[in-house]
Amino acid sequence: MLRKFLKPFKRWAFKRANNYTFYYINLYNKKYIVKYLKKIKKISLLKNNYNQIQLLDKLNNIEFIHILNNNNYENIEDTLNLINSYLVNNSDIVNLYDYQIIYNFSVYIYNLKEINKKDIGLDHSKVREYWLKRGPRIFIASSVLLIANYILYIYFKELDSNTNYYLILINIIALLLSLYMLYYRLPDSIESTVARTTHDYYVKYKKTELYIV
Repeated sequence: MLRKFLKPFKRWAFKRANNYTFYYINLYNKKYIVKYLKKIKKISLLKNNYNQIQLLDKLNNIEFIHILNNNNYENIEDTLNLINSYLVNNSDIVNLYDYQIIYNFSVYIYNLKEINKKDIGLDHSKVREYWLKRGPRIFIASSVLLIANYILYIYFKELDSNTNYYLILINIIALLLSLYMLYYRLPDSIESTVARTTHDYYVKYKKTELYIV
């Protein structure tokens, strides 16, 4: 009987966690692509290179970043071709084109997508940790605490009907809040892991490659 319930729950939980993983990968990729472009722009401003500034402004386009982030690249050339196609169709490419910046940007995007592969599959371990292992223990402990609190309260004190209703309602609210917090431990953990992966990649890239423009 328990197995019949657990199997569909696990299927739902793994799918839900997988959705959260891809959602946060997409969110933080966009964030660190924009940070990369803004950092390069600061360097170009210091050099007073206005062509580079215009090029970077053109690349820092929300719709284009969304396209970049949702493509699967087999190699750096695929990334480079996508960026070049966008620039050909949306800019004065003859005057703005800077191969070094565009190539470095392509490498950054491609490697970022490769780094993302570390977090794909994260959902299974996180579901087991937070919902299948810790979840039942936390739920049972919370339920026992609230029930014990209610029983001891009515045992040691005389209650009128309003106080009794109040205790029942406040314990139900406390249990629901406990479930709410338990549910969001999973996406919070997934977000933290993805944020760390993308942040560490950006910091490492910034220290080693970012100033080669």
